[in-house]
Amino acid sequence: MLVLLHAFFISLALAQGAPVVHWVDESKESVVVRGEVETDLVETCVNSGLRVEYRFLLRLCRHHSNWFDSCESVQKQLHHVAYDPVTRSFQLSTDRLRDDQPQTRLTFEKLSSALTALVRIPDLPLLFLSGNFPAGSDANAEQKERFLRNHYIDVRTIATCQGEYSETLTQVSYLLTLGLVDLGGKDSGWEDVPLSSLE
Repeated sequence: MLVLLHAFFISLALAQGAPVVHWVDESKESVVVRGEVETDLVETCVNSGLRVEYRFLLRLCRHHSNWFDSCESVQKQLHHVAYDPVTRSFQLSTDRLRDDQPQTRLTFEKLSSALTALVRIPDLPLLFLSGNFPAGSDANAEQKERFLRNHYIDVRTIATCQGEYSETLTQVSYLLTLGLVDLGGKDSGWEDVPLSSLE
């Protein structure tokens, strides 16, 4: 029961607000995505020897006036932070799934620096979200503007404290409490961000 209560308060603290998206530069080919997470209990999670996972789920969608919007498949980027007692540092690993690139690892001396990097994708190319994006020097400016006007990014972030409970415990506690206790983590829900309104 104590484990359930502890996990309940950690899952409450992992709730975050809506992600923020803006352009990397004037070329309008890559975006920065920044989420939010409550630092106090993430600190508790990491200091307890557990790992925090921050998942970015992203998809590019196109507006249709007469029908449902059409969306590309969901792309995922995973960020993990954990404390390494041997080096007395915080290890952050990031992995953009399905991009044929290896996982990257960064080391931080302070948790605040690791958390800043945990909730941020500094350079996400729109070409990664859609192979149809008119990018590069060959792209027609008018075609690119039309693409930006008709598309939006769906962003969702999910934060979880890993290593404390099993998947079975997560599902059982969710069912027994009628959804009040969700040990699976907290998420921002899907947030639609029109490309034409980005700064």
